[in-house]
Amino acid sequence: FVEAPELTAEELDRIAVRRVMAAGSDWAVLDLAVNAQAKWVRQAYRDLARRLHPDKCKAPGAKDAFQKLSRAYQNISANL
Repeated sequence: FVEAPELTAEELDRIAVRRVMAAGSDWAVLDLAVNAQAKWVRQAYRDLARRLHPDKCKAPGAKDAFQKLSRAYQNISANL
C-alpha cells in the first residue's frame, strides 16, 4: 500500500485555475449541476472566490479565472 502525497496549497490553486479556465459553461465553472439550489451556488462561489482571489492566489491565470468565476456567478444568480 503506497499513500499518495498530499497536494500543497499552491498545487490546489493551479488545479482550480485550470479547471475554471477549461469549464465550458457557467455551471461547470462552479462545478454544479444545472438545477442546483441557490444556497449551493452561493457556497460554491464563495469557496472558489476565496481560493482564486488574485490577492491570495499566485497561480498563473488566477486573475482571469477569478473574473470568469465572477461572471459565471452573476449570470447564474440573475436567473435563480
